Amino acid sequence: MTDSPYYPLSLNLHGCRVLVAGGGPVATRKVRRLVEVGAKVLLVSPDATEALRRQAQAGEIEWQQRAAVASDVAGCTLVFAATSDVSSNEAIAQAARVAGIPVNRADAPQDCDFLVPALMQRGAVTLAITTGGQAPALAKWVRRRLEATLGPDLEAVSHWFVDVRREVLQHDFPQPIRAKLLRAILDSSATELAAEGRTDEALAIARELMEKQKQG
Repeated sequence: MTDSPYYPLSLNLHGCRVLVAGGGPVATRKVRRLVEVGAKVLLVSPDATEALRRQAQAGEIEWQQRAAVASDVAGCTLVFAATSDVSSNEAIAQAARVAGIPVNRADAPQDCDFLVPALMQRGAVTLAITTGGQAPALAKWVRRRLEATLGPDLEAVSHWFVDVRREVLQHDFPQPIRAKLLRAILDSSATELAAEGRTDEALAIARELMEKQKQG
């Protein structure tokens, strides 16, 4: 049994309707990331930050300029209650749960069905750091440490390895052999070469290992 009841997962929200109630800085951060992953954002708030206004004007989000009501949760995959009013957030959260929709309350981590972790992205790699709502500032501190440690070389390796894996999948290797081969490629000198930007040399080594595997 862990200290946190939250199960970490990555959720595909592309094309999914997501309600964000509130128009302040917290809502702005939520909306920015939701738009990046292709969610259809419904922003409901009497007022909004300049960034949110620009997104609405650009057609990136739908903004209904009023206070959120219970019926706004209909048809949504997720709900974010991020208003500055506790009672409003409580009402939105209750409406979401009645509808069976997971909700995140910006003002009450203990009353969230899901949490949004601190994120670090390098190419195809996304690292999510969370303390299960117990110490959000600590999660951000860990992220800063990781950002200082894992530099641009990780991004270069991630792009290279995605291409390598795609090439490996074109061969008819059984799954256990394929997994072993991919591990061998990552453990080889090819990864260091890719980190240095020498992707052609790295790919040549990966292909040598593929050929050896084909020959048994």
